[in-house]
Amino acid sequence: MLDLNWIDITLIATYFPAMILIFNLAYTQRSLSNLFFGFTILSLFFGVILSYFDFFETIPIREWGSLVAINFVLTALFNLIRDSKPKFARFPILMTLFPLIGLFFYPLVINNNVVKDLLHITYQGGALFVGLIIVSLNHILHKHRILLISSCLFFLMAYLVNWIPKFLFIDDYAKTFSSISLSIGIFIGAIGLKKLSVLK
Repeated sequence: MLDLNWIDITLIATYFPAMILIFNLAYTQRSLSNLFFGFTILSLFFGVILSYFDFFETIPIREWGSLVAINFVLTALFNLIRDSKPKFARFPILMTLFPLIGLFFYPLVINNNVVKDLLHITYQGGALFVGLIIVSLNHILHKHRILLISSCLFFLMAYLVNWIPKFLFIDDYAKTFSSISLSIGIFIGAIGLKKLSVLK
């Protein structure tokens, strides 16, 4: 078992309370979207924790954790879109699980770095774009979304810092900065969702 470094300690310290907070919200509000957001953080959390066990040395467990997480984010966003519609106009709930299909095809491209990176860029970019639109529209209509907007901006920063340096072949501190930015975004987002639940 490897020694924990300060970055992973920071990630664990932010993921864990955010995860507990979101799962608690999912339970109290009976919210499927929050449940999927909770699974998102759980996937990232276990991706970090399990990477320290010798059994997972040969498995890209963090990569899988990130992929599962982004699929759950897309599923949660699909649920938010569905819930925002009038009941008569809602699409079937099973359609919100459509993003999870990607998990079955990922083993086919896991050894092809170009296709794999393209898949991650597309999924993450799509989730970020949809999330920004939903949060921004809700803020215009209902206000009280400043923390969620801030969270999305941290996600955007993490996305740009993670991918742009790779295309420029600069990757020294980008991964560290991206991970920290992502964890801050998750923590702020969890607090933002909690504050919204109090206002409702």
